[in-house]
Amino acid sequence: MRIVTAGSSHYAYHKTINLTVANAKRFGYDVTVYDLGGLGFGEVVDDRRCFSPIRQPKFSLKPELAHRASIHYGGTVAWIDGDAVLIRSIDDIDQDNSFDIGVTVRPKANKKKTHYINAGVFFVKFNSRARSFMSHWIDSILPAPEDLTIKHQGFCDQETLEEKILLPAIQKPLWDHIGKVFDVHGARVKLFDCARYNNFWLHEQWLPPEKNTKILHFKNHQMKKLGPYVEAFLR
Repeated sequence: MRIVTAGSSHYAYHKTINLTVANAKRFGYDVTVYDLGGLGFGEVVDDRRCFSPIRQPKFSLKPELAHRASIHYGGTVAWIDGDAVLIRSIDDIDQDNSFDIGVTVRPKANKKKTHYINAGVFFVKFNSRARSFMSHWIDSILPAPEDLTIKHQGFCDQETLEEKILLPAIQKPLWDHIGKVFDVHGARVKLFDCARYNNFWLHEQWLPPEKNTKILHFKNHQMKKLGPYVEAFLR
């Protein structure tokens, strides 16, 4: 299995990514790191979207980079955002042959507006169904405008995946179907629990991860806001 992640000079990406890399190697996983600008290590991404001062254009690169890594290296790819940390083994993902694409779903208590999923973590198997799905996801994202300071959800990876691809194919609410597999554009898409594979419930003070949490997601604003709590965990 290969862990794929990316980051830039913003916030403390170098700290979370280095911890993910160290843990991935400890668990026996290969790692690919993409530098989206100023990270200082990894494979530099040559794309004008990396120079955007806002997040959406950079986020739209995620499915492209995961797709690239899947085609180049094969096997199972686990995309983990640069502000998330792999803290426990995810061998079960690699050994699970019931799906081609895995997405993480928020529980009901954390539904944000219309967003059922959090695309900070997703899983891609190396097969033709997954490749076709990833190509469809990439093609469904609107091209970034010439003015990269403009905010528009249409060129954001998460909203495109949820609103254009998943919701037309899976009955709402998605949290009622965690653990199930659906046929979406010819691929077997499995819904995984955010609490276990993409746990982002950090608020005003440090909360230790649940014992079954495998990936902890600080999220951009929390990396800056939590300060000493994050530092304590990363040391």
